[in-house]
This record gives sequence, C-alpha cells and structure tokens, in this order.
Amino acid sequence: MPIKIPKQFYVIAVNVIMLAIGGFVTFYVAGNTNGSGYDRLYLLPLTFTVSFLFVFSRILFQRFKVFIIVFTGIGFARFVVLPYFIVFNDYYGGRSPEPPLAGSMETAIYLS
Repeated sequence: MPIKIPKQFYVIAVNVIMLAIGGFVTFYVAGNTNGSGYDRLYLLPLTFTVSFLFVFSRILFQRFKVFIIVFTGIGFARFVVLPYFIVFNDYYGGRSPEPPLAGSMETAIYLS
C-alpha cells in the first residue's frame, strides 16, 4: 500500500525551497553588485520571494491553473534567476551599444 503524502507537505516544501533560493539570490546580489545604477537590484528577488510566499503559493496549490503556473515560472526566471546571472557574469551593459544611465536603471528597478 503506497504512502499518501498530504498536500500541505508539498506547499511547505515549495515555500521552503523558494525561500532558500530567493534568500540566497537576494544576499548574493546585494553583496556582489558592481555596476552603477544596479545598487538596488537585490529588491527584485526579495520582492518576488515575499510575494510568492504570501500570494502566489496560496493560489498555486488550490487548483491546477496553467496560467498561474506559467506566470510564476516566468516571474521566477525574470526576477530571481536573471539578477543572479547579471551579477554572476558581471554583465551590466545589456545589448545596447551605449550603456544605460545609472538613474535609468534605478527607475527600471523600482518600476519592476
């Protein structure tokens, strides 16, 4: 007879994993940012992690909704993974021939 794992266990496990990844990325980005204008880049993974824990995780496990799953996955890639790789690769210039102004980057971080 297989052991039945309660649904609450999955919710707690996903929240703990997200908190660990989000916390690590937040502290890593906050401590290793070198580009001007990227001083507050740590706010992106911090805000996503907090919003995931209090909003998205409650919605995510109610019913199977493809939109919420895709939205959460893309948000995780944009707000947690991308800042980590920007700082890890020291790639602050983007694809533009001219680097963005520091004030423009701060404004973009606050608008995200």
